[in-house]
Amino acid sequence: MKSLCESLKNSFENGEFDDLIKEQKIQDQNEQRYVDFINKLSPKTRRETFIKIKRKYENPKYIDSEYNKGIFPRTELYYPILLYAEQYGEKLSPTEFCCTEKYLIDGNWVIERFDGQGTIIELYMIVKFNLSLWKPDDRVFTRNGLSVRIVCTDYKGETGHSVIGLIQNEETGKEIVQEYMSDGSLMSNWLESDLDLFTEVTPKYLPDDIIVSEKTGYLVLVGESEDPRVVESKITINPKDLSEIIEDSFSPSDFRSAEKQDYDDFDYYLALLGLEWDAQEGRLKQITPELDFTPTKTGWKVTYNGRTKELTDKEYKELYEKS
Repeated sequence: MKSLCESLKNSFENGEFDDLIKEQKIQDQNEQRYVDFINKLSPKTRRETFIKIKRKYENPKYIDSEYNKGIFPRTELYYPILLYAEQYGEKLSPTEFCCTEKYLIDGNWVIERFDGQGTIIELYMIVKFNLSLWKPDDRVFTRNGLSVRIVCTDYKGETGHSVIGLIQNEETGKEIVQEYMSDGSLMSNWLESDLDLFTEVTPKYLPDDIIVSEKTGYLVLVGESEDPRVVESKITINPKDLSEIIEDSFSPSDFRSAEKQDYDDFDYYLALLGLEWDAQEGRLKQITPELDFTPTKTGWKVTYNGRTKELTDKEYKELYEKS
């Protein structure tokens, strides 16, 4: 052992590891640049960036393409996020088998590292528990990262608690019974506790996405939402009668992502309403489009950019004869 130590010492002194050390320093500097870049992002932009990265890695086409190459799906972009979390995140106690690191980012993103025969990094979003939105297959955690099983949601407690959760003790594996309010609070909705409940969620859509209702055909411009389980709209258009709904709420499961034709339809219907979406400024703008009106037996034809929409007399008056 002594000769080995002396050999290593001599190698360092003779400069045999200089190239390796220089290479490691360059790698550390590059990694720090990624960390600094993520740190400069606003929480909103970080959230949108994380969602886009998760979309890429959870896309079935990407997963299949990786397996077809004979490799486990790679998630390289999670690594700089982990490095960022090590410096700026809140450290949590690992609760899963083989979990070696666990951090909370911006209060609602959790990143975990698992080491075994290989290394896996997982990134997911959590939001405050809400009984009205909770589903039996949802993963539920306490604020400090302990796993929870929801076993009752209609408990009639004297203190107003309606939810019963079983909290797993990370050391013994045994479960502790705990009562909760319907919003996941241990005490009340204004007093925080490490045992308050949170739910893992997978944001389906980003603000400014355009989505289409499978049932009604509504075109929705997605707005900001504190809970990704609810879609808040900036504007919703009903293509049938061109009626518009401002800032309504929907369930993401009722919608699909817009395709090219849907985007064209959205711009067209907006123009008929005298509106235009300015993506750079992130707002709807009033415009005066050149519309051509032709009377019909049942109403009117409105033509814009070569496309025609038929309206009833009532729809025409509501849209274009407003006082």
